Amino acid sequence: MTQKIPKEKQHPFFVRLNNDDAYIPAKTIINNIMPYFIDIDGNFIEQFQTTGFDSRIWELYLFSYFIEDSFVIDRRHNRPDFILSKYGDNIAVEAVTVGRKNPPKYMQLDPEKYFRKLLSDKEDDNEMAIKFGSPLFSKLSKKYWELDYLKGILIIIAIADFHEDYSMTWSHNSLIKYLYGYKHDYYHDKNGTLIILPKKIKNHIHGSKIIPSGFFDQPDVENISGILFSSSGTISKFSRMAIQSGFGVKKIKTYREPINNYV
Repeated sequence: MTQKIPKEKQHPFFVRLNNDDAYIPAKTIINNIMPYFIDIDGNFIEQFQTTGFDSRIWELYLFSYFIEDSFVIDRRHNRPDFILSKYGDNIAVEAVTVGRKNPPKYMQLDPEKYFRKLLSDKEDDNEMAIKFGSPLFSKLSKKYWELDYLKGILIIIAIADFHEDYSMTWSHNSLIKYLYGYKHDYYHDKNGTLIILPKKIKNHIHGSKIIPSGFFDQPDVENISGILFSSSGTISKFSRMAIQSGFGVKKIKTYREPINNYV
């Protein structure tokens, strides 16, 4: 990959992608995708190599998915990120991420200790709801539905969680509670039948921060047709796609193992 940013300013994950032999498959497939990717903002490469690495990987992942699923992609406008058409229907998709506060870390512990520490340190539902709520509200405030070329088009916000290493493997439950404003308790009655009890969540409170629960209940959200979430928009996914497409490297062996094996 062409390095347009001085090494001292490059994102650690970009440095690893560009230099670590283990990421040759991912780098190869990304290099093959980029000629077909239209940079509507004019700063994709700069951000990909620096502070916007995670968000740009998410955008590139969405682009790859839309292509694979045979959507026609319109990138003539600088917002939202994608306008898609298929079977005569149109959808607008704006991508956003839960960003990192701290510099990215690498897995320096052995896997079992790493994942046990990860799960013991993870945020509660309220803290995660606030983390999801901030970028979603930010995109909502853009009022894309008022753009002339989006009149009558379904609008979706696509969000991914990159706020901590591997956080996307567990944070989606908090996202669901925040979006709908409900949590669910359960018990088994005397006959062994599972009884599920939905409970309304009014607010999410963490420290001095408080936000109302139920994103879909908020003003203007009637203009948003859905929230798209995936925990797979990562460099590891690009590596797997590359290997399955024949871009593997013989000297490198790749293993995929469920996180549940470590907890």
